[in-house]
Amino acid sequence: MREIVALGLANQDVGDQIARLRSTNSHGEREALWQSLSHRLAQRGGIDLSHALSVSLNNRLLRTGSGPQLDRLLLDLQAHWDALESRFGLAIELRELAYICSKDVTLSAAIRAYLSATLPPGAIGHVTVLAAITSLLWPRANEVRKRVLQSHNPFRRTRSTDPAIVRHLMLSRSIATIELSDPDWQAALNAAFDAQGSVRLAADASDAPALRRALVRLVVTPVSIGVLQFFPTVERVERSHSRIFVSLTLREQV
Repeated sequence: MREIVALGLANQDVGDQIARLRSTNSHGEREALWQSLSHRLAQRGGIDLSHALSVSLNNRLLRTGSGPQLDRLLLDLQAHWDALESRFGLAIELRELAYICSKDVTLSAAIRAYLSATLPPGAIGHVTVLAAITSLLWPRANEVRKRVLQSHNPFRRTRSTDPAIVRHLMLSRSIATIELSDPDWQAALNAAFDAQGSVRLAADASDAPALRRALVRLVVTPVSIGVLQFFPTVERVERSHSRIFVSLTLREQV
């Protein structure tokens, strides 16, 4: 969401399409605009609009009353969230963030101003700043991951779980990371394939089109390992802090 909002404010084409989506009442026009926006976001920021993300965006970012004021507010809240986590060196969950922001004079005033501009006068008094923040934002990856392995058991206390810990323990083998911006990235990639059979290709989100072109070329180009040739396979794609990491493997080599 943060990257989409930032693109909407920084890129005029994306911002115009978001504004038109917010204002249209035609289902046919909305469908065409949504397809165009999805294509533009994939080109500009390497953002894949999955079904879950599409539903969240329509309910939170493109709902009635949204506009540039909401976009700036969301970016301010995300920036404050980042600053708090960086300052204290720990992950802050959404409910804790909402409470912290509700005690911040500047953010509270901005949220109340947004509520005053979008809600009927009689409804403003029934919405707290804390509730507004939890409805505007959604949990981050670390908070969502903890729920994946949880299940209800009335006979014992639920313990914290995180699949990332399992991945770290099971996939702890060091894998070389090659930057797409490196002029010799192709040679470095082939060397890593020869040595380990696996490699990570990294790029900035703004370089998503170039990364896509590189991946399309890589998966159809055999890599020579001794006298044999193998085709690399994309194992996983990760996004972190405006960066994209693609794990590639020669399965016959691993």
